[in-house]
Parts: sequence; C-alpha cells; structure tokens
Amino acid sequence: MEVTQVVEDAWNSSPLATVIAKLNSCRRRIIQWAKEQQEQSNLTIKRNQESLDTALSSSTPDTTLIESLNTALLRAYIAEEQFWQQRSRIQWLKQGDRNTGFFHAATRTRRIINSIPVIEDSQGGAHYEESEIARVISNYFTQIFTSNGNSSFTQIQGLITRKVTPEMNIMLTAIPSDSEIREAVQSINGNKAPGPDGFSATFYQAYWHIVGADVIRDVREFFTTGHLHPQQNETHIRLIPKVTGARSVAEYRPIALCNTHYKIIAKILTRRLKPLLPLLISNTQSAFVSGRAIADNVLITHETLHYLRTSEAKKRCSMAVKTDMSKAYYRIEWRFVREVLGMLGFDAVWIGWIMSCIDTVTYSFLINGSPQGSVSPSRGLRQGDPLSPYIFILCTEVLSALCAKGQANGSLPGIRVARGCPSINHLLFADDTMFFCKTKPSCVSALMDILSIYEAVSGQKINPQKSAITFSARTPPAVRTRVKETMEISLEGGIGKYLGLPEQFGRRKRDIFASILDRIKQKSHIWTARFLSGAGKQVMLKSVLDAMPCYAMSCFKLPLSLCKQIQSALTRFWWDANPEKKKMCWVSWDTMALPKYAGGLGFRDIETFNDALLAKICWRLIKDPQSLLAQCQPQLLMAGRVFLPDERYLERVWVGQWAMANQSEFGETHGSLLRPHANLLVLQTKQSSHLWLKTSYALSRTNGDWRSLDDFFLRYGLCMTIDKTSTATDDQVHWLKDIWNVKTSPKVKDFLWRVAKRAIPVSSNLERRGFPSFNCKKCGAHEDDLHVFLTCPTAEEVWSMVPTVQRPPNSISSATELIKLGKNLVPLPPTGLNSPLWPWVIWNLWKARNKLVFENRVFTAQEIVLKSIKDAKEWNDAQHENKTQSLSTLASSASSTRSPCPPPIFPPAILVCKVDAAWDVKTRCCGVGGIFSGGSSQHLSNVSEAHSHVSSALMAEAIAVHQVVAQAVYSNVRSLAVLSDSLSLIKLLKTRRDQPELFGIMFDIYHFMTFFDVISFNFISRNFNVEADLVAKSALTRSVMNLNNEG
Repeated sequence: MEVTQVVEDAWNSSPLATVIAKLNSCRRRIIQWAKEQQEQSNLTIKRNQESLDTALSSSTPDTTLIESLNTALLRAYIAEEQFWQQRSRIQWLKQGDRNTGFFHAATRTRRIINSIPVIEDSQGGAHYEESEIARVISNYFTQIFTSNGNSSFTQIQGLITRKVTPEMNIMLTAIPSDSEIREAVQSINGNKAPGPDGFSATFYQAYWHIVGADVIRDVREFFTTGHLHPQQNETHIRLIPKVTGARSVAEYRPIALCNTHYKIIAKILTRRLKPLLPLLISNTQSAFVSGRAIADNVLITHETLHYLRTSEAKKRCSMAVKTDMSKAYYRIEWRFVREVLGMLGFDAVWIGWIMSCIDTVTYSFLINGSPQGSVSPSRGLRQGDPLSPYIFILCTEVLSALCAKGQANGSLPGIRVARGCPSINHLLFADDTMFFCKTKPSCVSALMDILSIYEAVSGQKINPQKSAITFSARTPPAVRTRVKETMEISLEGGIGKYLGLPEQFGRRKRDIFASILDRIKQKSHIWTARFLSGAGKQVMLKSVLDAMPCYAMSCFKLPLSLCKQIQSALTRFWWDANPEKKKMCWVSWDTMALPKYAGGLGFRDIETFNDALLAKICWRLIKDPQSLLAQCQPQLLMAGRVFLPDERYLERVWVGQWAMANQSEFGETHGSLLRPHANLLVLQTKQSSHLWLKTSYALSRTNGDWRSLDDFFLRYGLCMTIDKTSTATDDQVHWLKDIWNVKTSPKVKDFLWRVAKRAIPVSSNLERRGFPSFNCKKCGAHEDDLHVFLTCPTAEEVWSMVPTVQRPPNSISSATELIKLGKNLVPLPPTGLNSPLWPWVIWNLWKARNKLVFENRVFTAQEIVLKSIKDAKEWNDAQHENKTQSLSTLASSASSTRSPCPPPIFPPAILVCKVDAAWDVKTRCCGVGGIFSGGSSQHLSNVSEAHSHVSSALMAEAIAVHQVVAQAVYSNVRSLAVLSDSLSLIKLLKTRRDQPELFGIMFDIYHFMTFFDVISFNFISRNFNVEADLVAKSALTRSVMNLNNEG
C-alpha cells in the first residue's frame, strides 16, 4: 500500500494543477520510489536467498527469521512473475504456477522480433544508426500524413441520405455522467501498452479513488468546450514487422499508442456511436457492426468466386476485383471525415468532438523502445485509437453509396449467382474491398470512375501490386488483357486469400488448409513453450492452439484427415517436452476431449467443434433473416433445399414434449410474437399472458445450452454437437469434486488427473504397454502407483508424519481410491493451512521417486513432509497475496463509489423510466416496478406487476425492463431512457449480448428497441431508485399473500 500513498501525495501536491501536470508529478514520484525500493525483483530474490541460506546454516536457527525470509522470497517471486507477464504481452496465461521463465523468454523473443536494426530509404540505402532510422521513418510517414489539400466534394453531394435522427443526436451530444466516465475507464484493457505519458488503464482503475474526481472534471471540460489539449493527444507509433527480416518502412505495420486519458474520451464516444451503426452502415459492410460477421463476407465471396469458376459464359463474362488500399487509415482526409459526418446528419457539436480527437494528434516513433522524431499530420486516422474503426467505416459509406448508385442506374449491375439472390456489386470489411461486375467496357469504366471519385475525395490510394482480378472461367484472353490494362492491375486472383481464408477450393481441399496445421506446429514448437508447467501447457493448448483453426472452421467444413492431423499435433504438444523427443501418449485424445466432469481435460474435438461453429451460422440465419447472407441463403448454403421450416413445423417444435417442464402449465399456442409476419410460434402459461414467458421455455432451465434445441437441429438438417460422455464416466472418482475443485495448484491437479488415469510411468503401467517390469529402487518391491504413493515403506513413513486429522486407511486398493478419500485428510490447525495438504504429499512423493530413479538422490520421509508443507503454504500464501491485492484495489475503488453519483440528466423530450424488481427465492415469484417521468409520462401509468416461475433475480430485473419497454412501445413512445440498479443487466443490454437464462426476454427487448428512434439503458445507484424498489416489493408482497391464501 506504500505506492498508494506515493500516488496520493503526488496527485494532491498541487490541488489547482491540471490533470497533465498531476500525471507528470505522479510519474516522477513513482520512478523515484521504485529506485529507492530497488524493485528489480532479481536483486530482491538474490538478497533474500542469501539471507535464507545464512539463516538455515546457522548453528542456532531462528525460526521466526526463516519464516519471515520465506514470506519475503515468495512475494518477490510473485512480483517477478507479474513483472515479466505484463511485459511479455501474453494475455492468455495468468499467474499461479510460476511460469516466470516462460514470460521472461517470451518478452526477450518479442523484443528481438520488434527491434529495428536497419531500415532502407526510398532509394534502397541502408541505415543502421537510430537517429538515421528515425529520420527515414519520419520522412516516410510525413509524406503519408500530409493532405493533398485539393479535395472537392461536389461529386458526392446528395449521395448519402441523412440517417441520424434528432433523437439520436440528443443522445450522442449529452454531457457524460460520472458513471458513464467510470464505465469507460473500466472498459479499457489495463494491460495494453501505455501512451507517451506512461500510464496504462490499470493506473486509473486502481487509483480511481484518488484521480477520479479530477479525471471526471477534465473529461467533462472536453465535452463542454470541445477543446482537447494537444499534449493529451500525443501518440507514439510502434512499428510491428509484417514479415520476417523487414527492412523497408512499408514492411512494418504502424500501431498507435494513445494516452489513456484520451482513450477515456474516445471510449465514451464509441460506446455511444456503436449501437447506432446497424442503422447507419449499409449491409455490405460487415466490420465493427453489431450483429454482422466476417463469415458473411467470406461465404458470399467464396460462393461468387465459385460461380465465376464454373460459369460457362463466353460473351457476358463476369469478374471479381479485390482491391488493396495502401495505408488506408492513415490516408483518410480530415475534410472528408467532416463532410461525411455532416452528410449523415450528425450534430455540429458531435462532429466538433470527433474532429478534436482527430486533428490535434502529433506522432513520435518508438525506435527500439526510445521515442524519436516528430510528425504533425494533416490527415489520417490512427490504428490503435478506439474511435478510428468506426469513423473509417462511416467514411466507406461513400464508396457503398457510389456502388449503390451504379447498381441503380445500371452502369455497375453486379453479379447474381443464382435465382432469387440479390445482385451484389461490392462487399466491404473495413478496408478490404471486393467488387463484382461484368467485364464489358462500360462496367469496367463505371468501376474505374467510382474508384477515381472515392480516391479523390477520401485520400485513399489503391495499391495495384497487391490487387487482383478473378475472371469467369471462359473469359477470352483478349478481354482479360483489356480489363487488366484498363485497371492497371496485372495479377489474376482465385488462388490467393480473402480475409485470411482461401478464395476458392481446388481438388485437394486439405492442401489449401494445410497452412493452419503448419501454424499450429510452428506455435507449439516455439522454444519458450518448454518453460511452461503442465497446467500452463493446458491453458496454452485451450486458449491459443485450439483457437487457431476456429476462424476457418467457422466458415468451412475442414477435411476429416486435416482434423485428425490437427488433433495429432495438439496431442504431441501436450505429451512431448520438446519437438525433438517424442514421448508416450498415455491417454487418447477422445478421452482428453471429454469435459472435465466426465474424466477428460475439456479439450475440443476438432471435427465436432467444426460442426458446432457451422451450426451457429445456421442459427444466426434463423435469428436474422434480413442479413445479406440470409437473403442469399437458399442458394448459397443449402443448394435449393428448404432451409427455414414453415410455420406448421415450428408449431410442433415449440410445443413439443421436449420443451415442456409441466404439460399442465401450458394453455393454447399463440402465433405472431411481435409483428404480424413473424413465423415463430410461442407459448404462454395459463397463469400469465405476458410476452416474457414465450420463447424462454424453448431453452433448458438448468444450463440453457444448445442441447435444448437438438431436436430442432436434427429435424431440419442443422448441425449439432454430440454428447460423448455417456460411457466415459469412471465410477471410482468424482472428477470435479475429487480433483478439479480441490484447492491446490493447477499443476498438481493435472498430475492427480494423470494418476487417476494411470498415465504415469510406473512399472505396472509400463507393463501394460509392453515394457519390461522393474522394481522399486527404494525397497525392491514391485512398483505400481499405489506402491509409490502409499505402500512403499518410505510412503508409509511419510503418511505417518503428515499432520492431518486422519491417515489413509490400510484398505485402500488403488491410487485412485487414495485420491477419492483425500477429502478426509484434513490438515491440523497448527499447519496454518486452509487448503488441502494431501495433494502436495502425493506430488512430492512422485518428485522424490523421480530424483531417486534419474539422479540417484535420496530424500527422507521427513524431508518429503517438510517440502510438502512448505509448497502448500507457499501456494496458499500466493493465493492470499493475489487476493489481498485484488481486494485492496477493489476497496480503493469502492471508496470512490460510496457516495453514489446522481442519475444522468436527460432532455425534456425523452421519456425516463426507473425500474426495479423484487424476487422471492422460495416461491419463485417476483414483483416489478416502473416509474415514468419526463417526456410524455402523463399518458402512461406506472408499472406494478407480479410474475411467477421466475428462476433468478437477474431474470426478475430483465422482466421489469421488458415490461416498461413494452408499455412504451404500445403507447407509441419514440424516445426512452431506462434506468436500472442491476449493473449486470445494463451491461448485457448495452453490449447486446444474450444470456441463455434470459434468451426469450432479451430477444423481445431487442426487437422492441427497433420501434424507438432513440433508446438507452443506464445504471443508477439503489439510493436513487427507492420509489421503483418500493413499487416492486409491494407487487411481490401481494403476489406471495395471494399464493398463501390459495394454499
């Protein structure tokens, strides 16, 4: 907590100073404090190790001193691991098993890869001095960041219709509340690289109780004045090599590192803009828009290219043009951004905020860790700025509008790949653009005109060396030559990649996807992986290697042979210590792919997971039939088969026995859920006629997963995952309770699983695999797992000395039974342990056995017991240390929220409703309350209702929101702000995420949202929601009393 005091003293040293000055003061004080404390953990560890060695070798050892030194050494180890983990940029692996070596190696490797030892200028001259490297880089980007200054927008005037309504502008231009600013701070990843001021988001999150008030005041000042201090918008550019051995600046990818203080402002703007994007962005743009997926572009493009490859046309030929925009983000003209925002209808205040974020930036370049050079741009967006992706796709609306105009007037009609499909002339995914048109001269000329206009107004520049044209199969050579010369693109496509996946498939699909297998092998063979513990390898396999084929599998069905090869590579990574030495695979992949509760490790079965990902596409098409992919769906996905079931089949699905918890609960089925043309039939109970009960009954109340829809998927030809656990359980051990839920180190749990699976190299297990038997090197008896852990004289002596309430009984017949009875081996109070000791005893018995076998080192029973207690205490203290750090951070943050911030203030035109719910766990009933104010509230009555069959408090809160939103819709309200004290629900609503338990309710709410011009969901403290709380509790009380009277 000492550093907290340092931050507080530095921050409050000059109360009238600006936030920039206070950050500079904090940085100086923290650097000084770190030097005084000698926080280099390797020095601390070395000093503590020497002191501990001296204390242990003393003739009169001081146990208190030894214990103190052990604790200090443990804290130093934890600090070192966290230090290297942060610098390694590894996001998928957390602390806990001392993976310090891995983190350190990853950091070193990353620094070597990202270093810039040499750079070539535009004439090909090589430069090695950092000052010269900085000069070449600065000159290169100065040219890119300089505006051409001659943009004329007459050719795009009137091209885009105004889509932003006055109600949207009211929401966008509101001054942010305290809670909105705090939520923006919490939403920033704390481990992301800091900007020039040196402070990551972790600093703001951990010390919000100190810095929060000043940050809120400064952020609000920006939204009030529209002025952003240039120092807050200083940006470092980090150059990441695109290829191995990069030499020219063009072979590096520039990533902007912005100050966290600026990111807070950008986050507020993006969180407001993001929900509006589906209404503003054309359906041909799939990037960064909620509800759209990259798979849509991949599948439509793949099918279109397949159409071209199989086309028999010789005269009316077609083509696909894949264009590459050179440094697309960094070439966008600022005048163009302002013009597009105005054309879309954004308020002048909002446009001013956006432009302040864009045009006050200055750049310096990180050359081998040191900032050098300076560029003041006059155009461009930053890659790394939270705001940039959304501004960029708004700008691409001009390109979409130009293409739509060409399609409307017939100059660029596009391609229709099958009857019933819409004609498509372009697809966008951020700056990746694919055009589809005929090869006749007029179409080529129209496409060139569109590209010329877009380049002129936006500043974009097509790179013809990286662009390509794919022609239909029978296009004559003369036509191909004419088109390529006209467009100045020499490459022909069809064999490359689009959005990272193959454009077309040939005869051998496996060879096309072989790069996936190569990348998995390359990643699994990196030398840093040898530093991982067993549990660390498990995390890497699940989080990194297992995820690498996911993108391809979410679009295409991988060949079975490739799935098996991927599975084999993952198996080898799991069992082998390094790629040069192939070890025995003790457990089959099919077993390891089972869930942990069924005796596996929870790894994915590649083929089954591929099916599940493809099933998600089908499910999304059902949920969003208006998407571009859904419009092309009958021909593109099912080759003419009927894909969506008609209404009479859906009726059987939704009212079938599999969906009913109790037949007597349900009355008649009802059609048309929310709109007359809906083809989804729903259920209602006899006790209630409210909409919230309708679709939720189609999902399992226990887990809410897709197995509830298996009958639906099977009946209509959709994919489903197979539950393979029916014959896999082992009655001898309860896998979750006896192993995975035990409070011990992950590496020890992994070892216990291997013991239970008889997957350790003792004599009895090796004999089953054809190896010769051998005896225990300690006592000469035949070796099996029970002997190592219990019946060997050394093991017996160990267990007799272990300070536990009970001893393992003599009747134990296997090591698995010993694990199962571990819960009875409770450590005695003098040990000071609040976690089991027995797993560490088994672990250290095995370590001692291996030391004897391979190094001929003998450990006594007393040493094994002491080592087990020491390891258990270290791990226990490490968890306490991490928990204490987390609790102290939470406590410090909580101090800033003890005085709850008032609810946000809304314009008079917006209807405001405070909602709350009260839930009774015994009766499963809830009461909901809604209090309307502002806007046209005089025409609406407040909500006070009771509902039954409610499974949780969160569901009760969701019902409350559902009811007030529904009442507003039925009353023709167009602008609504909902205020709730359920933070979990507000987060779900803001991010448009589904939760299985709330599926039907959230589905209805999301649909109701389409009836509003503007709707927002806001969190407020319970202190400001008392009235709605009283109404909800009153409704619940009446409901419970009625139930009691009926009983």
